[in-house]
Amino acid sequence: MNTAPDSVDQNGLTDAVAAFFTFGPGFTTGMYVLTVLGIALFAIAMVAWVHTENRRLNEAADRLRAQNGGATSPTEG
Repeated sequence: MNTAPDSVDQNGLTDAVAAFFTFGPGFTTGMYVLTVLGIALFAIAMVAWVHTENRRLNEAADRLRAQNGGATSPTEG
């Protein structure tokens, strides 16, 4: 006796699972929106990370210069 719904094929797979996707089934506009938002968020995060690390490196360089009497290299002082 087969009690599986009609949407289930011989392998036990169904297309109904795609309906649970937040923005709709398959390759819809929502899928592209999520992809673009993900790429944009990644790019923004990378730029922010590089900016933060650059600022921290500049602050460390300034501290080291101050400890070195303002010289830009140990041989200048």
